[in-house]
Amino acid sequence: MKTLLLKPGVIPGVLTVVGSLVLWQLVSLLFLDTFLPGPLVLLDRMILVYGDPASYFVIWVTIVRIFEGVVICMLIGTALGLLMGRERNVEAFFDS
Repeated sequence: MKTLLLKPGVIPGVLTVVGSLVLWQLVSLLFLDTFLPGPLVLLDRMILVYGDPASYFVIWVTIVRIFEGVVICMLIGTALGLLMGRERNVEAFFDS
């Protein structure tokens, strides 16, 4: 444990994270929890949400939608790239 703390950059890194969390908490006191919840409020809400098994289905649906969007973008990008490599006027259109 002692050797881990003696490595360069560990203590400044930990101080940066702790300082950021303290600053976040202090700034969140100026706003309603709806607009800027503090880290402790957010942690409580995350435990509440992820403690409910029904939320995992919603998360799964979101991940599937993201994956579908990435696949569609890759297909469109590949098709446009092939078309740009084959037709100079299409390359000129997208390059300008």
